[in-house]
Amino acid sequence: MEKSFEIRFPFECEYENLKELWQTAFDDSKESLDYFFKKTVSPVRVLAAFKDNKPVSALYMLESEILINKKTYSAYYIYAVCTHPDFRGKGLMKRLFGELFKVAKGRNIDYLFLVPEEEYLFKLYEKIGFKNGFSYSQKTLFKRDFINDEIKNIQKLSYRDYRKILFENPVNVPLAVLKETSFNSFFNSVSGEVKTIFVENKGYALYEETEKQLTVFELFGNENLLLNAVFNNTPKEEIIYRQVANENAIPYGMFYKLNDVPEIRNGFFGIPYSN
Repeated sequence: MEKSFEIRFPFECEYENLKELWQTAFDDSKESLDYFFKKTVSPVRVLAAFKDNKPVSALYMLESEILINKKTYSAYYIYAVCTHPDFRGKGLMKRLFGELFKVAKGRNIDYLFLVPEEEYLFKLYEKIGFKNGFSYSQKTLFKRDFINDEIKNIQKLSYRDYRKILFENPVNVPLAVLKETSFNSFFNSVSGEVKTIFVENKGYALYEETEKQLTVFELFGNENLLLNAVFNNTPKEEIIYRQVANENAIPYGMFYKLNDVPEIRNGFFGIPYSN
């Protein structure tokens, strides 16, 4: 590999170049990128490979936590890993992740986790030490199968309150969640509209609604009543209901251990992720 590549944290004055690199790989609008960089990105949360002082490969670290058996571990969600097409096949990603491992371990981070965008990337990440650890099952539900009575006492639930309920009532699988600051800016910028409803004394549901579909990502409480509440809050006739893994699990997330912490098996990424 060429020695002229430099791996380092960027300066804020280099953000526009990072946005240009981002848009060579992803489909996000300039407006969403501007918001994401303004609200989420800081120089110490980005690692990039530079060639002639211009970024040609980069990744982003979003502060997160992983709950396992009611214990909380620190984590980074590794997001938007990309390399400029002209510089692929030069070992940049391996070198970038090698530096990431050093940085994260120095910050006493327990886990790194990510969601490969394409199926072939699972094998690529395996080669640098990541393991399959997160999966889900899902089914399509139809409005016609639910009672159309109005659900009373539906409230909007902030992500802070959602996390509080979640941490007080953890599910019985390893669960990854973004920290509040990461969530608020991240999903207001590069994802669809995230909604959380809370039915008094019955539980909560977290879902994302786009033009194409509505996906329920997290549900805790009276399942039938909460799904009915979601249907009552949307004109859509069907929803995708994503659940913790069963025998028909779909692998979608990988993890890397940095400390002496538990292995993750059939974990659930408990925040919205839309393909």
